[in-house]
Amino acid sequence: MRLLEGRTALAKRVFPLKVLSTAKVSETLKLDLWQMPTPPVFPEETAIDGKFTFKRTFAFTNNTLTVRRDLALNALEFTPGEYAGLRDDLAALEAALRKPVILPRDPLQGASVHYLDEKYDISLFSPTSWVMTNTVVKEILSYKGKKSSAEIVLPYHPSVAQIDILQATVSNKNGRVSVAGPREMNVLDCEWASAAPRYAPGKKLILNLPAVEIGSVLYLTTATTVTNSPLPFRGNWYFDMIGQPADALSVTLDGKVLRQARDLKMHAVEPNLPAGPLWRDTLTVSKGDFAAFAAAIRPYLEVAPIDPLPVVGTNGVRTIRDWMARNIRIAGPGLYEMPLAEQATDPARVLKERYASRFDYIRTLCALLRGAGHKAEIVLAADDAGMDPRLRERNQKTYPNIGVYAYPLCRVERADGALFLGTENEYTPLEASAWAGATYWMPTAGGGFGQIDPENGQKSVTDTLTLDIRPNGAADVDYEQRTTGSEVGALRKEYAEILPEERDRLYQSLLGQIAQAAEATGPLVTDLAGYPFRLSFKAYIPNYAVFSGDLLTLSVPPFARAPFSSLESTPRENPLASPATDAAEEDVVVVFPAGYDTIEHLPDDLRYDYPRLTTRTTVDRTPDGRLRVTLRRQTPRQDARMFPADYAPLFRERARQIDSRANRQITVRKGQKPKGK
Repeated sequence: MRLLEGRTALAKRVFPLKVLSTAKVSETLKLDLWQMPTPPVFPEETAIDGKFTFKRTFAFTNNTLTVRRDLALNALEFTPGEYAGLRDDLAALEAALRKPVILPRDPLQGASVHYLDEKYDISLFSPTSWVMTNTVVKEILSYKGKKSSAEIVLPYHPSVAQIDILQATVSNKNGRVSVAGPREMNVLDCEWASAAPRYAPGKKLILNLPAVEIGSVLYLTTATTVTNSPLPFRGNWYFDMIGQPADALSVTLDGKVLRQARDLKMHAVEPNLPAGPLWRDTLTVSKGDFAAFAAAIRPYLEVAPIDPLPVVGTNGVRTIRDWMARNIRIAGPGLYEMPLAEQATDPARVLKERYASRFDYIRTLCALLRGAGHKAEIVLAADDAGMDPRLRERNQKTYPNIGVYAYPLCRVERADGALFLGTENEYTPLEASAWAGATYWMPTAGGGFGQIDPENGQKSVTDTLTLDIRPNGAADVDYEQRTTGSEVGALRKEYAEILPEERDRLYQSLLGQIAQAAEATGPLVTDLAGYPFRLSFKAYIPNYAVFSGDLLTLSVPPFARAPFSSLESTPRENPLASPATDAAEEDVVVVFPAGYDTIEHLPDDLRYDYPRLTTRTTVDRTPDGRLRVTLRRQTPRQDARMFPADYAPLFRERARQIDSRANRQITVRKGQKPKGK
């Protein structure tokens, strides 16, 4: 209030405060929120009584938000005692006005298309033969929607399916209707066709819709005829939407309406969303039968042994694996992209032509290992390491999903345990499987499901950064990173084959992550033969610590971002998921100059059950008696998990604490004995 501006700066008064006039003001704000899915979130109502009064109230009725404020100055004079109360009231008023009304998200904000109608009509003749007609009517709402809808790409393989465009029209606001004809349709080979001529190429039907603009309504009907599918039929439909409005959806199977709905619920677009089947309104139809499919695929998993000596020159598992990685190029279809009868190639031909699909690569690897006397068999793995167990149960039993087991591996029995070999490069440690933690399926007689030991090659990273602070505040840096697991193969390959100028740029990037002023004082050292893989370097940072009298303060480089750091401050609507993570340990060791012995501030120790994370600070002495502080952050291997939406504030606060700059700051004082932490 202007009558009090500049009049309440004193902490206390000896004489009364006099103002020029009394005053009163009332304000009412009304805001139409007719499209809001949920009511706004209000701060607590505020009321101040006495010579200075204030009241703010909120109401939400008939989709209208009403905010009313009443402010009054009811006296011309405030005694010194009343003045102190007036200052408290003004402070309370400022605090209240800083608390906003939190409006729910606009459900159409960010939407690119509006689905007016969508229909799926399936006629199933057998588990591997069907016709599915899909009709979509949608309105374009934004440039993003225009860009994504103007060109339709429909991949298929001629040995499996045929796609026909039954309707493709665009209706614009000006009344113009455009129809896509043969000139707007093109059929191209798939990306791998030229690299793997032995395999019949897959195709892409590309449809370019004419005159698509913002506001256009698209009508598209396609018919997909499948006659020889490598996989049994499985369909998954969501009867709710994320970020895109939809008016109607229906699914019909063999003339029977399985489900239809109107005005589908729309969820907000939010980070950290769990897998859809765990929380969304889902319809799944599966004709999968693992036992029946095992009988069909089993003949293609049996390969005759091939003597590796004439080809590889040795019988060892590692040398055979490495020879395959160096000499056989992977190109061609995915496992279920075309019929296995057309894909499976004699391993002898693969060895001659030196390229193969992933399936043929594993078949050839198993043939060589069997020829060397090893017990090797083909299993099919899923990319589900760390996945929520409920999804695995769904894929294996509830709605059998054979298609997720799409990655052939060669399982080699040894006295010290099984090895699972894939298409990893020759630099990868033999025992470190890239599929650690994943499930696999054994289609052999009597076979079932198994899981590759999560500790067998699971990635783990340990970073150790030592900062030796000089008396002038500069820091000598000693950094080492140790990596275990299948990631070692990729790192060895990268640093073994990297060009010198690229290595220099990478080194500068690593230095910049510690401090922009960091200068290398030695080469970037990489151990390409040892296990774990080690990377280390030394550097110098000028003016790293800040002095203020007897105080020395520094902030250590930030750790990796905390889980859930991307969560927004607005109220959460959907469940949230924490993804599967690898084990990691980060250590920052700070050695202070001689004489700086009193600790004034250390980061807080943190320990969370979930996300499982521990930070701990310890204090000790170097052999020459200098103060040493070690900050350690540890995160174990964790599987993905889903949490209710009301956990978001808790995880957001934990992320704030973990990422806080205060939790990276250390202050020490010169001249006294250390008092401990």
